[in-house]
This record gives sequence, C-alpha cells and structure tokens, in this order.
Amino acid sequence: AVATVSSGHLIIGTFDGLYIYKFYNQTDAPALIEKINSLNGIHIQSLLNDETEGRILVGTRGEGVFSIRPSDNQSTLVTNLSEIWELPEINVQNIMRDSEGNIWLATFGDGVMKVEKKDHSYKTVFYNENNGLKSKNIKYIFEDFEHNIWFGTYGDGLVQLQSEAFQFITFPEPIPGNNVLSLVIRDDNLFAGTETGIIVRNLSDGTEQFINRQNGLPRDEINTLFRDKDGILWIGTTANGVYRMKKPYKKPVPFFVSANDLERKINDINIFGKKIWVATSNGVFLLNYNGKVIRHYSTSDGLPYNKINQIYLDSDGTAWLATTSDALYSISPDGEVSRRLVIPNMSARNEFLTIIRDREGNMWA
Repeated sequence: AVATVSSGHLIIGTFDGLYIYKFYNQTDAPALIEKINSLNGIHIQSLLNDETEGRILVGTRGEGVFSIRPSDNQSTLVTNLSEIWELPEINVQNIMRDSEGNIWLATFGDGVMKVEKKDHSYKTVFYNENNGLKSKNIKYIFEDFEHNIWFGTYGDGLVQLQSEAFQFITFPEPIPGNNVLSLVIRDDNLFAGTETGIIVRNLSDGTEQFINRQNGLPRDEINTLFRDKDGILWIGTTANGVYRMKKPYKKPVPFFVSANDLERKINDINIFGKKIWVATSNGVFLLNYNGKVIRHYSTSDGLPYNKINQIYLDSDGTAWLATTSDALYSISPDGEVSRRLVIPNMSARNEFLTIIRDREGNMWA
C-alpha cells in the first residue's frame, strides 16, 4: 500500500510494517527517514491520505486501523484508532472517506464498517449479512459523483448501497426477541408486534415496555397493527381477533372476537373515518367504533376468495383487496364489490399480498 502527502512524504506499507520516505527534490530518489517501530511486523494492506484531518489512515491485517502524522522534526505520532472507535481486530482491505466525512472500512470476514464522527464521539455502523449485505468479504469501497456507495466483493460481484437505515433496533432475548411481525411508527412511538406480544418504545428517550398476557393480550402472534388519528392502537392477532389499546398503552382489551376460527385470524386493519375495515381469513368485516358489524363481505357477496391479506383504502374510501384472484377487486363506499383492473395475460389466479397507490395514481400489487 502507498500514499503520498503534499509535504513530500511517501508512505509505504508492507507485509512487515510501515516506512516513511521523503522527496527532497524532483530528481533524486526519496530517502528513508523512518520505520514506524510500533507497527513493526504488522501487515499493512491499505493507506488513505485523510487530508481533512491531517493524517494518514492505516489499515492492517488483523490489527485494525491506526493513524499516523508524519513529521520532519520528530518521531511520527501513531494512534490506535481501533481502540478509539471500539472496533474488533479486523482485516482491513480498503479505507475510504466519503463526501460527508464518514470513514468506511472494507474488511475480509466482517463486511463493511462506517465510522461517523458526532462532535467528540464516534459511532460505528456495521453492514453484514444481518442487515442485507450478501458478502462479508469486501475488497474495495467507492463513492460516485451522485454520492452512491459501492462495494467490490470477493466472488459476489459489485454491490450498491441503495439506502441506509437510520437506526437498527434490537430487543432483549428471549422475550420479546427480534422476530417482528408487524410495525407501526407514529410521532415518537414505535409499536412492534412479535410472536408473543407488543413492544412499545419511546424513540425520544429509548424507554420501552412489553405488552403481553400480563397486560391482557392473549398469548398469540401479532399479525397487524394500526394506530388511528386519536392515538388508539388496533391489534390484529393470529387466532384471537381484534384488540384495541388506548394511551398510555398499558391495557389492551378485546374488540372483535368472532366465534368462527377463520374470522379470528386477522390479516390487516385499516380505518376510514369512523369505519373499521378488518381483513380476515373468512372475508372482510366492516365495523363501527362500538364493535358492531356493519357488514360482512365474502365470496357470497362477490369476493374472489375469502382469505384477504390486506386492505388498501383510497382517498374516497374505496377499499382495495389483496387476495387470491386474476384481477384487483374493490369495495366502493356504497358497499358494491367490483372486479377491477384486470391483469393482462394472467390466465391463472395469483395471490396478491399487498396493494398501494403511488403519488402518480398508479396501483401497485
């Protein structure tokens, strides 16, 4: 690995350490002025001239990351950045500084790490198989002119980082665990439905509580969550119908529990005005806020299939149904079931899992 500095220093990293040379003029070969004793015997694999910070970043095989500041008048200052950044003993293949000043590390065996400087502290974000990066062996990192980040991998091609999560949130094991089946974020509250209950986290202060059988929920998977404009959380379970929970989110109570097993499996909940739409495995239920059934829609009313995966509500109150069919079906505000938007060249039924309309009015299913 090689790096040059505007002061005329030439930094050379080898398999057994780091050497600093100096160009004294344009005609003579550079002169060796120092071998860094503290890095003696360490395999140097990557160097980056981090001019903004006035340092050279040094990536090593198995010893992490260091920084050096060459000087003509005194011994070179060496800093172990892995200790400051709280990094494991990584095998660094490449170092890159992006347009926002973040430091990216390509590693062999540990994926990618991004070090963000926050005032006088540092935060490290890890990219690996746990959050979607296919390969953990990364050779090179590059930022293009549109500020997209690219990873060159060993054996798995070129990867573009499409988007970054602002925050990765994990929960204590074994209860409630990290298997999140449904999710709603409103204001400063995050509601996560799991296999045994609901996590309620305040995103402002990080406090959280777990709502389960002790609070009134059945021991059941939480399939779907919906929070209305009044702050009420509507809860759809796998086998126990619909529950609702008002602020301060301590005590859920049963709202709609059918005697029919298929109707107790709640796949989606959506609300328009004061009408509650509930997708079940035995059709669609339209309820009022008192829990009274206004209408039950099934194949007897024109639905193509009784298992409804999702209900998307248009701005006029039209309910679009994601179900097994050869077209998209809807229920008008007047209650009429219609076969709409026939899919071209579709000879067999497909199971639609979700539906949404974009800002240009296109329907996606």
